[in-house]
Amino acid sequence: MFLTFQRSIFKLSLVFFKFRAIRFLFFGGVTSIFCLILGYLTFVVMPQLSFTTTNTFAGIIGIFLNFYLNSKFNFGGESFEFDWKELYKFALVAIAGIAMVILFSEGVHSALAVFYPSLILQEVHLLRIGLHGMVLMMVATASFVAHCVFTFSKRNSGSKHN
Repeated sequence: MFLTFQRSIFKLSLVFFKFRAIRFLFFGGVTSIFCLILGYLTFVVMPQLSFTTTNTFAGIIGIFLNFYLNSKFNFGGESFEFDWKELYKFALVAIAGIAMVILFSEGVHSALAVFYPSLILQEVHLLRIGLHGMVLMMVATASFVAHCVFTFSKRNSGSKHN
């Protein structure tokens, strides 16, 4: 009887984890679209700024937006409580994620150039996009786990929110 109860709890925790992960990916996608639009509009309105500057500005705003969405709707429970330490940790994980995407994508591209130079010369974009997508999913998964364990660990210890 007790073993059945433990299995039920385990299954419920998997469902809990899965829905939180789906929301995490959804909020990341919404934030990415917002950042693309904001970066483009900023570049159009202020053409004297470089493309890198406008994208950096949009990325910083995106970190705040993504933190708010995840903090309130994914890890927050009933109410939103702003915490500077959590924002700091969230930003660190986000910046580490950006660095990982750049490094892994460049690494995959370099490996393709070494082992399959004909693919690089032929500009096989679909393969590169697919590999980049795999890198993004790996980094998104690592970021989700980092936010669960590192950023919002204080909330996760007593949260009943799914």
